[in-house]
Amino acid sequence: MKIGIDAHVIGDKSGGNETYYRNLIEQITKLITDEEIYLYFNDLKKSSLINIDNENNIKIKSFKTSNAVKRYMKYLPDYVQKDKLDVLHLQYFPAIRKKCKIIGTIHDISFEHYPQYFTKKNLLMNKILIPALAKQADKILTVSNFSKQDISNKYGIDPDKIVVTYLAASEKYKVIKNYELLSQVRKKFNINGEFLLTVGNLQPRKNLSRLFTAYINLRNKKMIDEKLVVVGKKAWLFNDIFKFVNESKYKDDIIFTDYVSEEDLALLYNAAKLFVYPSVFEGFGLPPLEAMSCGTPVVTSNITSIPEVTGNAAVLFNPWNVEDMEEKIVTTINNKDMINKLSELGLKRSLDFSWKKTAQITLEAYHGMVT
Repeated sequence: MKIGIDAHVIGDKSGGNETYYRNLIEQITKLITDEEIYLYFNDLKKSSLINIDNENNIKIKSFKTSNAVKRYMKYLPDYVQKDKLDVLHLQYFPAIRKKCKIIGTIHDISFEHYPQYFTKKNLLMNKILIPALAKQADKILTVSNFSKQDISNKYGIDPDKIVVTYLAASEKYKVIKNYELLSQVRKKFNINGEFLLTVGNLQPRKNLSRLFTAYINLRNKKMIDEKLVVVGKKAWLFNDIFKFVNESKYKDDIIFTDYVSEEDLALLYNAAKLFVYPSVFEGFGLPPLEAMSCGTPVVTSNITSIPEVTGNAAVLFNPWNVEDMEEKIVTTINNKDMINKLSELGLKRSLDFSWKKTAQITLEAYHGMVT
């Protein structure tokens, strides 16, 4: 069986989309026996970012371009035909010409619910291409039961065509008690003292403006004195976020790190006193699970897929309600027993998810399409 995977997101620092493909591909290459996997990267150098097993069964190829139009109009259709693929695995966007079975990953359809959170260009692309993939794909992979129901309802897709493959935290996200390393990461990002941590690309859906409002209110009321560390690269519609912070008297205590490596992120999770995730929409929401895997207590939103992922291992708030967010943050961070309990529950909950399990279900989906 010949399986092609469009791996152009590897190395583009796109957050969850890249994390998904990187971990999925690494685990699939460990599980395959007689399958041949064709990995298509923008640049052959990007293949070094993945640890690949079963190298005899893996074929690595390059699109030789980062241009999406050339990738989908020329290179991908040519490779499908030349490599005689049985299955092509795509993420979000459809194939121009369907020459084999198509399996498509759609993490979520947040743009259908919150179009105002997207640039006009991204919204138009999503509105055209993601429904097209949903209809073109012989099978759809998504990352939660919430997303499965959402995709099915919105696009009229038979639920039996949609397979849930939960995400997982990388093995790098674990409890780290090396105090020298934890001290080094604090110095690297100029973090002095205790801090709250939030992680996610800077874009409106992550709801950072309300988190900043809650944080500033708590500082003004002298209810907390921890700093706030924000990890994530600039995505879109983020200028208002910086304007708001820069006008605050606590601007020096809100630290933006931009994108960081997994190694540094694991250390930041471990060093944080509390992880706060105020997103208003997630197909899965990896950061809370990553934090739980590090034993970091989590306070997060009570909507979309997030409660499905966190179970009973997090304190939940209404992300639209700043007062509720403030209350949950302050009552958690100032309660040592609660901090310890959440750390224990989070570690236990994180064991329910693994990339090996995700890869096994994905391989079964591949095989089910050609038998």
